[in-house]
Amino acid sequence: MQVYERLMPTSDITADGLFRGMLHGQPYLVAAVDGEIVVATDRCPHADFPLSSARREGNCVICPMHNGVFDLATGESVGTRKFNPLCRVASRVTDGYVEILLDAATSEAVTAVRSGGHPHQCDQ
Repeated sequence: MQVYERLMPTSDITADGLFRGMLHGQPYLVAAVDGEIVVATDRCPHADFPLSSARREGNCVICPMHNGVFDLATGESVGTRKFNPLCRVASRVTDGYVEILLDAATSEAVTAVRSGGHPHQCDQ
């Protein structure tokens, strides 16, 4: 069974920032992109650096450990060096809160589905 749980209030999220939400001891990266809220695990897939502490330029986050550039909307690596994509998780906004979809038995986040219906492959 899958359930949505509250991660953080939307009032904490600005249009150009990167934010960290914690749920069941797990950190999540939260950002607003083109009016939508996106959520991913809060770590660079290459260097295990918390991306909520990284630099944002437009709709991209740049990991300072290796200058990896990731598109926040898609999770894809878009820099000159290619890395595994960000691990996006299924999320929604309800009653002023960002919620993420969890497996009720394990409390692990359910990965989001990429455009085209393909699930994200998360290297965790």
